[in-house]
Amino acid sequence: WLAVALVTGVCCGVVGSLFHIGVERATELREQHPWLLWCLPAAGLVIVAFYKLTKTEGQGTNDIIDAVHHGKPLSIWLLPAIFLGTILTHLCGGSAGREGAALQMGGTIGRHAGNLFNLDDRDLRTATMAGMAAFFSALFGTPLTATVFAIVVISIGVVYHVAFIPCLTASLVAYWISVELGVAPTRFSVAAPELEKLMLLRVAVLGVGCALVSVLLCRTLHFAEHQMKKRLPNAWLRVLVGGGAVIGLVLGGDGEHAVLYIQIDVLLAEAGQVGLEQVVGALVPDISAEDRRAAAALAEHAALQLVKQIHHAAVAAAGVGDHIHKSKLLSVHGALPPAPPDLS
Repeated sequence: WLAVALVTGVCCGVVGSLFHIGVERATELREQHPWLLWCLPAAGLVIVAFYKLTKTEGQGTNDIIDAVHHGKPLSIWLLPAIFLGTILTHLCGGSAGREGAALQMGGTIGRHAGNLFNLDDRDLRTATMAGMAAFFSALFGTPLTATVFAIVVISIGVVYHVAFIPCLTASLVAYWISVELGVAPTRFSVAAPELEKLMLLRVAVLGVGCALVSVLLCRTLHFAEHQMKKRLPNAWLRVLVGGGAVIGLVLGGDGEHAVLYIQIDVLLAEAGQVGLEQVVGALVPDISAEDRRAAAALAEHAALQLVKQIHHAAVAAAGVGDHIHKSKLLSVHGALPPAPPDLS
């Protein structure tokens, strides 16, 4: 297992570092040349073409999880497809996270590293998790966190303790290589508050809020994905429409910040109302349906206001507020929705 972890860590360390550097360079280039936004639909067509050419269309993080659960094989072509697609998306102004890409590319590397050692089906699943942890570690510089994440993310409430040593070894090797290649670890300086009852209560409320927002986001993403595939089954047309929509939103209003606010509005409008009504009903079982809807509307309005205030504060703290907020922040989407009636 040490040999498998070493090979996996080296491969994930090198590829993960190149991926990190590539995403950073692509983002810097886009910021220097805003006209690259116009290339987003063309980049989408290139990505679709590459996925179809490599027969990896539709594959993603769920396939990595299935590889661990059921031993589902992974195509090695998924690695360059994710690598190219993510960098092209960042280069042309699209939105693509690094975490999912890390799991997909790392899992693919781990799986095929296991094949080199002729591991059986059960051990291949462990090798897949080792690759996930190693790539995550190389990308973010967090070997222990990456190890724990890889062995718990597969199944809720289940810890694959047998994979701990391979995952940790691969993560440490990948982390060392990434540091040697100049990838700075992700670090946050946080002042620890005093441990008191009120603080514990606030943290508990924060945890519940984060959980609700996570559920809301997942449901919205699933809903949007389903609707897009239903209404635009052609992948070529779908990517053109998506790229064109991003261009229109950016040029039609306040740039990336207008897009952010529209995404928040859509998230709350499409999935939030139903979810918030369920939460209110669970907390106050005896409340009437009318009052439950009114309370959900109030919570939706408050959440939208809070998110936008936080974003304003973040922008101001970064010292970039002057040139961003010269025009109406919601010029694309209109004014804020009217506040619901007072429920006091």
